[in-house]
Amino acid sequence: MDQGYGLVGQLFAPDEIEAIKDRLPSLGSQAGTRGLLELDWCVTLAQDDRLQSLATNLLGEKAQPVRAILFDKVEGRNWTLGWHQDTKIAVKEAKDVPGFTGWSVKEGVTHTLPPLEILERCVALRLHLDPCPADNGPLQVIPNSHLSGLRDYPTEEEIATAVTLIVGVGDVIWMRPLVFHGSAKSQRVDHRRVLHIEYSGANLPGGLEWAWAPQQPE
Repeated sequence: MDQGYGLVGQLFAPDEIEAIKDRLPSLGSQAGTRGLLELDWCVTLAQDDRLQSLATNLLGEKAQPVRAILFDKVEGRNWTLGWHQDTKIAVKEAKDVPGFTGWSVKEGVTHTLPPLEILERCVALRLHLDPCPADNGPLQVIPNSHLSGLRDYPTEEEIATAVTLIVGVGDVIWMRPLVFHGSAKSQRVDHRRVLHIEYSGANLPGGLEWAWAPQQPE
């Protein structure tokens, strides 16, 4: 059953992860950055057969990477994230298209809240570059919470079913954007780096284009 998330263990080998870490941009004082699909190495990684096959199995043959975000919880830039859904997508420019609302600009890129059917054809693959045991701010998810569409908060009954995902280096968590998720602060002083790569199998209407997609699905 598709509960809205899953875990694939050891999808990437330790030496591959070390090579990825060598290419990461510096975050400075920031907790993350959204523009990684502007980097050739990240496009190549997002189109790697292992990730692409996982996305295709979840979304269909039109699945393609549309955004890649680097997160890092480390001493000096650590945070708690309450229960939420991922509801914004990144596009090249704003257009007056019915159903697209909540326009904003993040890191110079236009973002919008799309119709539900667009979000239902998206998935995030979270590649872990560091160990993430219980004390390193692991992702928490609420199974099946994506089945009720867009909401502000989960119910207390749903929160009682939350699962904490303990992962190792090279593991990949896949997650539907409407699954409620969150995380606590890390209790460690070392890194908790995650490459969060979003895929979609949806066409955008009205001349809208994904901000970073290598190509628009036909």
